[in-house]
This record gives sequence, structure tokens and C-alpha cells, in this order.
Amino acid sequence: MPIAFTQYVGTVGAAALMIAFTVATAFAQNQHVSEFDPTIWASYDVNPRVRLDLITGREESDDIGSAKWKVTAGASFRFKSAFPTLLDMIDSDKQHVLVIGTYYQYSRGEDASGTTIEHRAIVEATGRYCINSFLITDRNRIEFRRVNGDYRFRYRNLAIVERPLRIKGFKVAPFGTAEAFWDKDLGKFNQFRFSAGVIVPVWRKITISPYFERAHCINCAHTDTNVAGLLVHLFFKRK
Repeated sequence: MPIAFTQYVGTVGAAALMIAFTVATAFAQNQHVSEFDPTIWASYDVNPRVRLDLITGREESDDIGSAKWKVTAGASFRFKSAFPTLLDMIDSDKQHVLVIGTYYQYSRGEDASGTTIEHRAIVEATGRYCINSFLITDRNRIEFRRVNGDYRFRYRNLAIVERPLRIKGFKVAPFGTAEAFWDKDLGKFNQFRFSAGVIVPVWRKITISPYFERAHCINCAHTDTNVAGLLVHLFFKRK
């Protein structure tokens, strides 16, 4: 790997994480909770239409006063290939107008009140559109949750806008997201998350995505949470 590229990736990643931590700390001074959530995501293309995914990492919890660790496994099915001109082609899901996914997630978290274990079945449909080199993603997800034996259901809608760029010959993709959660028990939207970050290809099979997220929840253990996150995404393909 060229030294210039390695230095470039390290500089971009370090700068993005520094900004995320600075913003999170600034919010924390105003009595908001802050945390760092790393995630590793491995994707394996079985064929052009099917991909298997395995995800593990740390994320904020709805039910307790601390973050939780999760493991997710599942598969996605692609329909109608498109967007051949986008620079960020490492993630093959982004080459398709419609992707249907099914997943199972196990998570565990602990705080002073005890241990929370959740089993979650997930079904989602993701549509993508390309407008003037901007990739727009709209993900609709339903979750069947079993939290410490209690059944819960919710719907999530995630919107993502990203713009692949070339900077001195290197590829990056700044992005912004907004997500709303609808809770069946409450009968209304109760959570909202907003994030911004950048996708940096480290190698032809790896990307890193440092980001900052701001979450607001009307009935969670913490109303407002600031997250400095880092996603490492590995891509594999069947030969």
C-alpha cells in the first residue's frame, strides 16, 4: 500500500474522529450523555444477487443507562442493478435500486438496574436513487423484538445522502443521515437520530467510516445521546 495513501487515510480518519470527539465533549458539557461506539461489519457476496452479512459492535441502548454490545447476522437480496458511474463501488449493495434484507440480532447490556438481553428479527427494504452524483438511500425497517421476555414492535425509516468525491486521486464519500423510530406500544415516533461522517476506502476490500451521531429519545434512559462512532466494513466476494 503506497505510503502517501496510508498517511492520507490516517490523517482523514484521525481528523474525523477528533472532530467527532470534540463535538461530543462540547455536548456533554451541557449535561448530555456521550459514548464511543465501534463496529465491525463483514459482507460476503455469494453471487451478484445475494450477500451475507455479519456485524458486531457497540451501540446506544433504548432500555438501560449504558450502551450494549450486539451481534447481527443475515442476508440481503438485490434487485435491478444500476449506478455504474458512482465512485464508491466497494459496497455492492449501493449498485442496486432495491435491496431486501432479513437479519437476526442478539444484544446484551448491563447497568445498575441489571442485565438486558434482546433477540431481534429484522426485515428491511432499501431503495436508492442517484441524482447529480448524490446517492440517496431510503431504508424502511420493521423489528420484532423480544427484550427480557417482553415482545415489542417498531418501525424505522432511515434517509442517507452521500456524495462520492475524489481528492488528489483518492476516493472519499461524505454522508449525512436522519432516522425516525415509530414505537407500537407508544403509538408514535419516539426516537430521532442524525449523523454525519465520511466513508474512506482503505483498500479495495475495506472501508472505514468515522462519524458523529446525535440521538434524541422521549422515553429512553437518556433523552439525548452523542455518539462518536467508527465503522470498519470488510468486503469479500465468492470467486
